[in-house]
Amino acid sequence: MAHSWLRVIARSYWHSLIIACFIWGGVGTFIISMELVSVDFRMLLQDSLLALTLALGGSVISMSRSLRLMAGRWRYAVWLVAAGLIAAGVYELTEAFQTNLYVFPGVLAILLALGLLLLPRFTEGHSLEEDGFWFWVVLLLYLLSSIWWLYALNQPLEVDSILQNSVPGIILVGHFLIITLIYTCRDIVMDFYDVEREKDNALSRLYQSQQHYRSLFDHNPSAAFSLDVSGRFTGLNKAGEDYLQLDKSSALGMHYEYVLASSEVSKVNMIFSKALQGKPMHYETTIVRRSGEKRVLSVSNIPMVEDGQVVGVFGIAQDITAVKQTYNELEQANDELQNFAAVASHDLQEPLRKIVRFGELLKQADLPETEKDYLERMISASRRMQQLIHEILELARLGKESLQLQAIDLAEVMQSVMREHEAQLSSMGAVVNVRLEQKVMADAKLIKRVFDNLLTNAIKYSRKDKKLHIELYAQQFAADNLTVCFSDNGIGIDTQHQHTVFRPFKRLHSRSEIPGTGMGLAIVKKIVDLHHGDVVLSSQVGEGTTVKFTLPRSLN
Repeated sequence: MAHSWLRVIARSYWHSLIIACFIWGGVGTFIISMELVSVDFRMLLQDSLLALTLALGGSVISMSRSLRLMAGRWRYAVWLVAAGLIAAGVYELTEAFQTNLYVFPGVLAILLALGLLLLPRFTEGHSLEEDGFWFWVVLLLYLLSSIWWLYALNQPLEVDSILQNSVPGIILVGHFLIITLIYTCRDIVMDFYDVEREKDNALSRLYQSQQHYRSLFDHNPSAAFSLDVSGRFTGLNKAGEDYLQLDKSSALGMHYEYVLASSEVSKVNMIFSKALQGKPMHYETTIVRRSGEKRVLSVSNIPMVEDGQVVGVFGIAQDITAVKQTYNELEQANDELQNFAAVASHDLQEPLRKIVRFGELLKQADLPETEKDYLERMISASRRMQQLIHEILELARLGKESLQLQAIDLAEVMQSVMREHEAQLSSMGAVVNVRLEQKVMADAKLIKRVFDNLLTNAIKYSRKDKKLHIELYAQQFAADNLTVCFSDNGIGIDTQHQHTVFRPFKRLHSRSEIPGTGMGLAIVKKIVDLHHGDVVLSSQVGEGTTVKFTLPRSLN
């Protein structure tokens, strides 16, 4: 807690002045109004009422922090008023000492002026309602001293004794200053008590925080460790001991390089230097246990900062050896499946090509109509099989090669697709409106395949009684991605089938009605997934279909 002597004095002075004015005004009003004085009383009724008014106003200021803050903001105006009161008080006292020793108005004006000078500093701390026991102690002292002052005030004037005649004024100022000093000492003691109490509370909170940190560190199921700026272990929990197969006493003071695989040292050194620059780091590395066994860890390094300076690095590590092994096994299995798919597609397509080739040759022979029909069906089925194998292989290959991300103009990609289908679109009288002005970060070849599949589907599932109408536009729902909408007025899809159309081989019509393999939308979804986007479909039977998919606008 910040300590300000001026703040303590300002607060004490105001509290003392308020109590004094209450007593002077209250007792003076009572004595004068009841005519309990026998000689010329050197205090008027309006003086006592003024003292009561000041006491009430001071109480409001003491209990209202907003008013005190306002006085702080308008301090120069407050000090100007105080200067005027000082001038008026000096004038009143000068006149009083030259004539009738009527000192109360002048003293009150100067005391109030001093209070106004201190008021801008009285912005926080105890109010009168928080004083408790001390309020009554000070009030009693004021009562006793005020009785003495009022007694002296009621004594007759001695024409030849200026000192004796000044006794009431001296008592008035003296007892006020003494009680103010007592109040100030009391406030200083209370402030130091508050400081010590706040210090004890802070130490208690610090101890609790240390206990919580120690509990989190020691009982963390992951390995937790701390390193100094040189890279030596300064802390290690039980899980960390198990990871390294070292007890804590052996590990403390050891450099982290001694537990790393030799191939990992340079990489981790670079990461550690970045952590010392204040950058949190996350990485994977390999350690060598005491038994010689290697384990793969996922590690997070967090800089430990004290007073703006990095004094070490805190780390959390998790053993992901089993996960990496499983991942490697899956990668190997996927590679094997990829190789199998390539070999299988080649081995399957070779006989099919021969079937189609020999079938075409047989068609040239003079065969009965029945045999020609059988032959045509065989060739058609073989070609469908070729197309199906080609699309299965394409779906399997998607994602195996890294995406060639670049800024592409979606409108240009769509125009390229439309040129390939220009003849068919013209013959149908189709209308295609493209309203794409944005660019996205994507693989141009794959996005072209998305547009090609969607346009092919729109052509295949168009209505016979209406001209095909296609709308391609974009919607911006987030700053980092773009939603592309492809809408047509085709035959539409029933609601119960809309969540299944992205599955491979999913067909909603027979081949005699609409040709195809059922792989088009499955390939669309796979390509969008590779771009970390989402694809959804909404449709109404007889009204058309809208496919919406998101694409990133930047490399992030």
